[in-house]
Order: sequence, then C-alpha cells, then structure tokens
Amino acid sequence: MKTSRLLIFLFFFFGKHMLSFAQSDTITYYFDENLNLCEQKKAVITGKGIDHDGKFKFIAKYTKTNIPLFHGEFLDSTLTYKEGLFTYFNDAGRKESEGAFENNVETGYWLIWSGGELSDSILYANGKKLEHIAFSHDNGQLATRVFINSRKNSSETIEWYTREPVRTIKSITSTEGTSGEELKYYPTGKLESVTLFESGKTKSQKFYKEDGTEMTKEEVSKNKKSPQEYATAAEAATRRIPTYPGGDNSFFDFFQRNFKAPKSLRNNGQTVTVTFSLDKAGFAKDIRVSGSSDRDVEIEVMAVFRRMSAWNMNGFPAFGPITYTLNLSGY
Repeated sequence: MKTSRLLIFLFFFFGKHMLSFAQSDTITYYFDENLNLCEQKKAVITGKGIDHDGKFKFIAKYTKTNIPLFHGEFLDSTLTYKEGLFTYFNDAGRKESEGAFENNVETGYWLIWSGGELSDSILYANGKKLEHIAFSHDNGQLATRVFINSRKNSSETIEWYTREPVRTIKSITSTEGTSGEELKYYPTGKLESVTLFESGKTKSQKFYKEDGTEMTKEEVSKNKKSPQEYATAAEAATRRIPTYPGGDNSFFDFFQRNFKAPKSLRNNGQTVTVTFSLDKAGFAKDIRVSGSSDRDVEIEVMAVFRRMSAWNMNGFPAFGPITYTLNLSGY
C-alpha cells in the first residue's frame, strides 16, 4: 500500500472554508496535494465523512476527476484514529490494497494488487507483519510465490518457468541456511529430474526417463548433457532472474551513496523492508516500504529506489516482487 495514504490527522482547529456541513450531517474536507487542509478553491483532494453506527465513515477523491483515493472508517471526525476496513486506490481508480485497522494499526489479512492481479497477502497482528505471501505473474501465468514467516524468520520460494526447460523450484531459507528442491520437466510435462540442495550445495539428484522410470548412473552418463544443465537450483535461479548491474554489492554501494538520512533517523537506526517490481526496461516500480513509522524515512528510501539504474532483465518482460531488508543505521 502507499504509506503516504495511511493518513493520521490531528486537527487542533479548522480554518475558514476548510470544512463544510450538509443537512445530512456530512462533513466535507478540502486537502492540497500533500493532504494538508486547505481552502476549497485550492483543493486537489476532497473528502467526505459521516457518522454511522458509532464510526466515522470517510471517502477521499481527487477533486477534478472524482477518482477515489481511499475510503475507510475512523473513530470520529478528527480522522485521528483508523478503526475498521480501509480500501486504497491507485491513480487510475483501481483497487490497490485493502485491509482492516484496529486501534490505528493494521490487523488481520491485507491484500495488495498490482496491474489488476493479486500480488501480496499480508497477515498483521497489532501492526506487526507475521506472514507475507507475494506473487508475481508472467504473461498472465503465475511465475513466483514467496512465503515469508516473520515468526519463524524463514521464507519459502516457489518459481514456475513457462520457458524451456520447464522447472519448479521450491526453496526454504531460514537462519540455518537455504534448503529445498528443484524439479525439472520434459517439454511433455513428464518429470525429468529431482535435485535436493542445502546451503547452495547439491545433496542428491535423481533423473528419470520420459516413461517415468529412474535412470541408472550409466544411463545418466550416456545422456551427454552438460554439467550446467544439472546445476543446483540456487545456481540456476541466479542465472535466470534479473540482476542489478554489478550484483548486490554494487546495489548496496549505490544505496549508501544516495540515501540522505532524515534528521529523525540520525539518533535512531531503523530496519526497513523494501518490495518492488521491475518493468520491461528493468526500472523499479510498485515500490513499497514497510517497517518504519517515520514518513520521511519512507519517502527517502522510495526516492533512492526510483533513481536506481535499470536491472539486467535476462529475457524477462517484467519481474517481481523483489524484497530487500535494509539496516538504515549508520547511513
């Protein structure tokens, strides 16, 4: 979700022309482009709210186009505390994210859409992310599924490739390292090989004929396939996915050079999670920052990712989501 739209307002007074009241007890709010209260003639965003069943139901729309920005429930007309279901929209008016707030923090499952397709499902409790399932699609087909379990500090990745060779990768990463399995298939869809790996090293491999019977060692050696075709899942995945020019070390060097720490961060280090996708040219899009309650930090992190060089797409027309965890202390 766009954190800039998770509004927390505390109004000590209401200026002239900033609010209006209708006979139905609807309150109208006028905001500038930064969601600050303003005069009606300067309004970029118009909000309307009404008391209903003990909550203040609110909807914000762009003034000129009437395209919705978000709608949700607050405790009262000060819009200070979010309490209930919220739905956020992108600039085209398409649903972008949806979930509930309780005591002004996220709770339960939140859903996020990208390009009209479900991209993320996140489970919150008291504002803390417990589980996160992220999806990506390739030409309408599911390409990746990443399950992150914050409670166990582990993640599970499944990748499906529609190009040759067809392959499914399932890997589990935790504090103990990476383990998992790689399944390869013949063009007919029959299983070709199963590779078990741990910490990037192959533990065992089995190869199968198209009739489903397992090959003997002699048959495998006669198959005359290059060792590269039987690379571990970790190596294969590295070759297939998009890469930042120069690798991760170059990326982190770029981030350190370009990140300008806000004053609020100088005495308090923070760790944030950044999730983004890549467009066909390799540039970052759909950038989301979580883990920080400081809006200035989120804005600066997003600004750095927008300035990031194009990735090497390695044949992909688009890719994502990609997730980085950044320790901002010391920047």
